[in-house]
Amino acid sequence: MDNIKQFVDVNSAFGNPIIYKDITIYPVLAKDYHKFIGVMDILKIEKNKCADIEVIQMSYLYYLIQLMLTDENVKFAFLMLLHLCLHMDSDSEQLVDDFDPDAMLVQSISNDKIDCYINGWDIEIRLRGRIATLVLEGHELTANDFEDFRRIILFQNLHDFDEIEMNMSDDFREVIEQYYTLKNKGIRTPTIEDKALAIITHTAYTLESVGLLPMRTFDNLFNSIIAETDYIATKALEVHLPKGKTIDHWIYKPERQKYMEVFKDADAVAKKVTSM
Repeated sequence: MDNIKQFVDVNSAFGNPIIYKDITIYPVLAKDYHKFIGVMDILKIEKNKCADIEVIQMSYLYYLIQLMLTDENVKFAFLMLLHLCLHMDSDSEQLVDDFDPDAMLVQSISNDKIDCYINGWDIEIRLRGRIATLVLEGHELTANDFEDFRRIILFQNLHDFDEIEMNMSDDFREVIEQYYTLKNKGIRTPTIEDKALAIITHTAYTLESVGLLPMRTFDNLFNSIIAETDYIATKALEVHLPKGKTIDHWIYKPERQKYMEVFKDADAVAKKVTSM
């Protein structure tokens, strides 16, 4: 898919689920924020930074399957994502009694043909050499499909996610992390509870109803409340700014690249820190 962000934005602006390859992908709710954050990293593994050329040559789906076969934590995270995003659950009718629930059942058809099942789930994994196919409740996802699938989930639930995060060099990431560490020094990051209380204070939402907002909507609503409050508080000071300088409107903001401020302000921040 050429522009996944645009596809997600168009199809989930009001928190509606997204249909991809006949699979319904639901937005994660704010009340499940910690569950999602705790497992989403399996969709963001930077496998191509591995020194092993064989790993680099693997598709992301094939690599993830190899991890699930050997690491129970990765398998747990994968099942939790399917539960949160596809509303899939284990089914007693799918259980093979001789094996533990959620156990990985492997059926070797030949040397290069392997079928895997997760006990109690309507999940089938087909390995044909290095070619992997994931079947979820009868719907097939090829390795290429899974690239779209994982990005849809990330764009659908993380309000500030972009493709740069998937391909960021170590040097670029280090610069960004150092910049925001300095910029936010001494500032406490608001918790999910802080954000919920801020939304409740400024809207008619209750603690229960705010938890039912999609995660992305929840974060965007919180950020809009903060932006509006800051705009109202600072707009009156605009007359004291140098000629030609204005306070950016909280909705009609100038279009800027996401990390522009990092490189625009890096020198100023560095001078300020070294002068302390």
